[in-house]
Amino acid sequence: MVIFNNKTKVPVSKEPMAWRGLALIALYITIIGGSWYVGNRRAVRYNAEERNKLVKRTLEIVNAINPKLIKQLTFTLDDRGAPAFEQIIKQMTAHKAAMAMQCRGIWSVVMRNEKMVFGPETYPLDDSMASPPGTVYEEPPDKLCSVFKNSQTVVEGPYTDEYGVFVGCFSPILDSHSGEILMVVGVDIEAERWQANLNIVRRGPILVAIALLFLLSVGAFAMYLRNRRMKITS
Repeated sequence: MVIFNNKTKVPVSKEPMAWRGLALIALYITIIGGSWYVGNRRAVRYNAEERNKLVKRTLEIVNAINPKLIKQLTFTLDDRGAPAFEQIIKQMTAHKAAMAMQCRGIWSVVMRNEKMVFGPETYPLDDSMASPPGTVYEEPPDKLCSVFKNSQTVVEGPYTDEYGVFVGCFSPILDSHSGEILMVVGVDIEAERWQANLNIVRRGPILVAIALLFLLSVGAFAMYLRNRRMKITS
């Protein structure tokens, strides 16, 4: 298909313009698709790295707790205010690892009569997440149950229990002589916070792509206006 310039009557093909438009659209799709792929790959890598960090910092907290103090606990309401109970809470929070994480709280559980009950934790008494010592954990995550079977530190989440939705790490404290599990320590990060951090990482390449597309669009529009002016004046 051709058109004639009003002044020169020289045929001017529209096909090159159409091809340039298609090429620009293809470039936009490639940039958007590539940024989405890169963003998701970065989020997957970040998620794995953060889970490894969570394990490392949880183990540091566990290693800061004195097993001898745990043996003095009854894991009932009678523990509240007891020196061993309060000392363990201080040990949970005193280590730098506890301060380095955006954790919602640090808590502990033991198995009593085939049920998990809570022990020392960092939640204040007036916190909605607080569980007095001896409180039964009604909806424990599956991987927490597995810790009592294989004594292995695990990360789970997002998981849901009666307190909310979290990404957590669970690590046992063992008796150095018998190998018995004295207590399992849990470190929870709210799933909403965890997902927000993932979204920030994922959005990075996409925002760069949007900026690049904006510059390309401005450049393409400027070239269009320039070519149009040249045709009018020719």
